[in-house]
Amino acid sequence: MRSLLFVTCLMFPVHALADWAPKPVDEAELWDCVTQAGSSWHAGASCIGRFADACVEESGAYDSITVAQCHDAEMKGWDAVLNSAYQSLQADLSEPDMLPVAAEALTDAQRAWINFRDAECLSRGNLTTGTGHLEDGADCFLRVTATRALDLIGYGAHHE
Repeated sequence: MRSLLFVTCLMFPVHALADWAPKPVDEAELWDCVTQAGSSWHAGASCIGRFADACVEESGAYDSITVAQCHDAEMKGWDAVLNSAYQSLQADLSEPDMLPVAAEALTDAQRAWINFRDAECLSRGNLTTGTGHLEDGADCFLRVTATRALDLIGYGAHHE
């Protein structure tokens, strides 16, 4: 038991034992980045990972656990953007002038996307051994979530 505790302690970076934690990325900051980047999907994609990279720099630690924490902090912000874009698009598709199946089709697509995201990122995270799997899995969740958010933003822009 003592050896397991010792090995576990060695796996965590020194700063993880301190009070450092990544700052959550605010949804508004991501919207601002996307808006300032331009109207195309590719321009918005330049925002993906920007806040996670700054978080890692701020932490001063470049270990897998810190990187995963920073990616997760940004992913949560993108998840909020995704949810806002989804709700807005869902409301637009529920308007009387839209096909009755449009909103339902979006719901089905979103459910399928969630299953894809979970399976894809679990797979990517398990391709790496050691603590690197934490970083790879968190990076996948960040990038796949942000990409879907940009897709939904784009769908809404094309609908208007």
